[in-house]
Amino acid sequence: MTFEEYKALIDEIDYHMNRYYNDNEPEISDYEYDQLMQKLKHAEKEHPDWVTPESPSQKIGGVAQREAGVKVTHDVPMLSIEDVFDKADVTAWIEKVHALHPDAEFSVEAKIDGLSMTLRYEKDSRGQLKLSLAETRGDGLIGEDVTANALVIPDVKQYLDFDFDELQLRGEVYMSHEDFARYNDLQERKGGKIAANPRNLAAGTLRQLDANITKERGLKMFVFNVQKGPKELTISHTEGMDLLEKHGIKTVFHKKCKTVDEVLAVIDEIGEKRGEFPFDIDGAVVKIDQVTYRNDFSTSAKYSNGHIATSIRRKKKKQSFWTLSYLWDEPDASIRLQFLNPFVCAELLLVVLPCITRILLTNLGLESEIPWWFINPVKSFRRSKKWCMQSAQRVLKPIRFQMSARCVVVR
Repeated sequence: MTFEEYKALIDEIDYHMNRYYNDNEPEISDYEYDQLMQKLKHAEKEHPDWVTPESPSQKIGGVAQREAGVKVTHDVPMLSIEDVFDKADVTAWIEKVHALHPDAEFSVEAKIDGLSMTLRYEKDSRGQLKLSLAETRGDGLIGEDVTANALVIPDVKQYLDFDFDELQLRGEVYMSHEDFARYNDLQERKGGKIAANPRNLAAGTLRQLDANITKERGLKMFVFNVQKGPKELTISHTEGMDLLEKHGIKTVFHKKCKTVDEVLAVIDEIGEKRGEFPFDIDGAVVKIDQVTYRNDFSTSAKYSNGHIATSIRRKKKKQSFWTLSYLWDEPDASIRLQFLNPFVCAELLLVVLPCITRILLTNLGLESEIPWWFINPVKSFRRSKKWCMQSAQRVLKPIRFQMSARCVVVR
């Protein structure tokens, strides 16, 4: 067997593994699959230098073990985005773009608080567009190979339904509030270390050596840019994103805008939706939609051309008062707390008392009992603020109070 035949055999086995493990629609019998694997193992026995961690023979249940510290040079640099700090800066930037390109349009997107990853797809020996490499950002020029772990993220497709020779997509890997809370619940029960925030946990999860751990923790991904691809995807950024969506690829929240007012309105919309997203965001990104215009607005080698990012500040609103009563062995003991307006941000004081059994929440005369099942008061000092936020959200949301989903819980 030649090396080219060996690579073609790997492509064939990978295809059938994907059909079996991920699509649950096998095309060949178990016997036929076993015959292919035997052929592969025989070739690798004769040529052990051909074997890599990505070989199907090195995978267990369709999941490969990742080799640590494998560095890769990005084909397209994974650059940062220049920050601006208020609407006046956004307005000035848009006016500068329109001064040179009056027909310029913009894509306004949610800036997810996660970690960046690029997916490289290449046509394999079967003529299919197959994931060949997943790479972390690193320093923007050199990153780390995390292909084995990327393949267990449900939002990352091993094969794409495009008739292209190659395609590179950049996106944001993140962990949802629900999966983050689930992880910390499990850690608490095991007496393990509590994660500080979803972003850091997602970063550590993506770089695990055992892809099974990555799979268990439940990472997700949104694509936000075509790094390299055909004209269908790289003339208009938003049209490219929409085409990816039609082919089953999850893309970040984005809207096309023309004027300053439209851009600012969508930034405000993202701010209003902040509490509704099931993941953390840390602002909004504005990109020139016409990709060819972007090179006219470079700032430095560090930043992506034709992009800016802006933070989103919560609006201050009138305060209202809520009452929390903690009930324990002493019947007269209670604590009154003041909450901010429920549409802004609620601050909940967690009291470390091992004898707390239930909690009563009173709002405008309406009283409901809430089981305090989401916290072990003895160990509550170990909880992070965001973990407590998500736990409080899970308890309070079913009660149908008008409390913000983005509660920030502090001690």
